[in-house]
Amino acid sequence: MQRVNRPIVWVFGLLASLLTSALLSSSAFAFSIPQPKAEVVASRLALLEYQLEDDDPQAHFLIGVMKLSGRYMPVDVDAGLSHLRIAAELDYGESVQTLADVLYEGKLAPRDLLEAAHWYRQLIPVNEGWARFRLGFIYAVGAPGIVRDCGKAIDHFERVSDLRAQANLVWVLATCPDSQHRDGQRALDLGLSLIETEGSSSTLLDNLAAAYAELGRFEVAVETQKKAIRQLLLEQNTQYLAEFESRLDAYLSERPFRDLAPDLD
Repeated sequence: MQRVNRPIVWVFGLLASLLTSALLSSSAFAFSIPQPKAEVVASRLALLEYQLEDDDPQAHFLIGVMKLSGRYMPVDVDAGLSHLRIAAELDYGESVQTLADVLYEGKLAPRDLLEAAHWYRQLIPVNEGWARFRLGFIYAVGAPGIVRDCGKAIDHFERVSDLRAQANLVWVLATCPDSQHRDGQRALDLGLSLIETEGSSSTLLDNLAAAYAELGRFEVAVETQKKAIRQLLLEQNTQYLAEFESRLDAYLSERPFRDLAPDLD
């Protein structure tokens, strides 16, 4: 499954400034005497280590991020995850989201969608939109320990009003291999509405073509998919060209597309 699944800023790019601020800002700690940067960092790292003894959740969070990212500390993935888990279990919201995102992305630590789903569920009261968007994606593709469930994916996506979730909702409604969860007319109506309000991106056109194909309107599906391919080329996003062309071939053969090959990348 390859839909709109890109956070605006990936979590550690966002946290780099937070770490620098936490370690160098005089307002973060009670140091009143100016010190060289290296000494300031060393002093405040020592203070964070001291605060760990009291299970301070922010200290666990910051140490965890630094150990995972290699910023100010050597990389230690296991220790970094351990600190993030402690902070998350202490209901530190930033750690809950960071831990979920790290385990979902699989870039700084091994991907674990089962645990990521657990933390995204904990995140719902704090950041419902992002949590449900990611949970929808996990259920749409399935994972070790998580049965693929289009119904749950639809439930999560339809509770989020932003473009990413709504685009994924169209896709699942049009292409789910489980017929009880497909609804071509609903997918078409929502797909047309998104294009009207957001414009004709390659992804939205690709979704719309799948909806037409699900309804058996293959001639329109073919024309829409050709538009999607032209738009994809204009966007210079050719990594998905083979996928778009394979769907065009299906519609030319009057076959609707079924999303049988999950892909979270």
